[in-house]
Amino acid sequence: MENPATPSVSLPGLSRVLGDPSRWAILRELGKGEPLPVNLIARRIGISEDSTSKHMAVIRKAGLAQAGLGRLYTLAPAYRPAPGATHIDFGHCLLRLSGTAPP
Repeated sequence: MENPATPSVSLPGLSRVLGDPSRWAILRELGKGEPLPVNLIARRIGISEDSTSKHMAVIRKAGLAQAGLGRLYTLAPAYRPAPGATHIDFGHCLLRLSGTAPP
């Protein structure tokens, strides 16, 4: 059941974000709650900084993440999981923070 306090991102936007395993990995990293620069996200998920920046543009355009001071990325406030949570609630679906991205 959808949490009424969690706004739903558009289904096409969410589908575009979740359609790529690297974006799943980025969302899992951001879901840990630590503001992260592109270079650290890239290192943690094992892709180039250039690719990470392109993926972040898609994630930001969908409204799921934002860049703050020093270009540190975080999930948008509406999608930040509570400390200790095991998922991110996007309204249409839940993204588990553990496990691996789809093939």
